[in-house]
Amino acid sequence: FPSHDNALCLFCLTDLPRTQFECATNNPMEKLFQGRLPIVSANAFMQFRKGGLAQTLMHELKYNGDQALGRVLGRLFGLSLQQQANWRKPDVITCVPLHPLKERKRGFNQSVLIGQGMADALQIPFVPKLLVRPGVTDTQTLKKRYGRWENMQAGFVQGEAHAFDHIGIVDDVVTTGATMEACASVLQASGNTKISLFALCISIR
Repeated sequence: FPSHDNALCLFCLTDLPRTQFECATNNPMEKLFQGRLPIVSANAFMQFRKGGLAQTLMHELKYNGDQALGRVLGRLFGLSLQQQANWRKPDVITCVPLHPLKERKRGFNQSVLIGQGMADALQIPFVPKLLVRPGVTDTQTLKKRYGRWENMQAGFVQGEAHAFDHIGIVDDVVTTGATMEACASVLQASGNTKISLFALCISIR
């Protein structure tokens, strides 16, 4: 892919490891959350594999600061969702928050950029502060599924008050789903809120 200004070249657009989950019912992202919490839908845009294009793009976004890339990928994700059969568009898009210290160090939250692009494509509001992350949780990288879930349960609280009936939560990469499950549980606890879950990448082992 080219410079930050151009975000994605034609070759990368053609080679994106898209999941095509929008074309399937009961896709693997939805199955990941079955029995864990009630959701309207769940979807992921790209397959994340070690050494693959999705990993390269995420590295460029998160560690090389290519913020335009995040918005472009978010827009592509949003456009793909509208191809889904019986698509139920959320009223608003929010995102998984970073701890303020981590966001300050990186300079941005990559999920905010993805969410901005998605909301733009779907023509719905983007409200990033519906969830906040007040404390530092241990790194998730080496934890098993239950350990990740346990680690995340105290990791998020509700931020801005809202009156949205259906909220879409965006994250960059989902593996076990523990982070998104914790976020959804917080928003559902605040009222009779419907939740959809969107990950730019899914890592399927």
